Amino acid sequence: MNSMTRTLIYVVVAVVTLSLAIWNGMPSAEMNVNVAANVGEKFFPEFTDPTEATGVRVIVFDDETAVIKPFEVSRVGNEWRIPSHYDYPADGAEQLSKTASSLVGVERGAVAGESELDFARLGVVDPLADDKDSLKGRGDRLTLTKGNEALVDLIIGNKVPDKTDQYYVRKPDDKITYITNLKIDLTTKFGDWIE
Repeated sequence: MNSMTRTLIYVVVAVVTLSLAIWNGMPSAEMNVNVAANVGEKFFPEFTDPTEATGVRVIVFDDETAVIKPFEVSRVGNEWRIPSHYDYPADGAEQLSKTASSLVGVERGAVAGESELDFARLGVVDPLADDKDSLKGRGDRLTLTKGNEALVDLIIGNKVPDKTDQYYVRKPDDKITYITNLKIDLTTKFGDWIE
């Protein structure tokens, strides 16, 4: 076998190998349809009345201390209380109304990530996750409740660079992360909620 034939065989094998690698690595149309199918849909289509919410819980993870910081306000009977601060009386109706109103009709925007591998980069790792290896990239978990029922449960991640009011967001049980417009007027400062 002369050198020209040997070189030609190497080129053919390289082209076939490269073609197989590219073809094998391409996502299937079926997978892309499922991911894109939810774009433009509401995260919580059944949540239409902000006055239904009787509680809000925000879980924040402090990267520096690796401590979970919960903050919760809920209505017990006719009184608003802060269970995360020894049931201290709260002035929660107005604050909760603002927060709940801002979450009615929140839609899924463009897909930003399709797997757990994207969570840390987008800042949407669940702050309640037990995984001690992924302390970085934890988002804030915001839950609106009606009694014991969750009306809204979202993990809000990093702000999208160079965009106003756009964040990376996902549902806690979802692996797909979306870009979403959010204008949440939410405070977790104890002083902003007390009477």
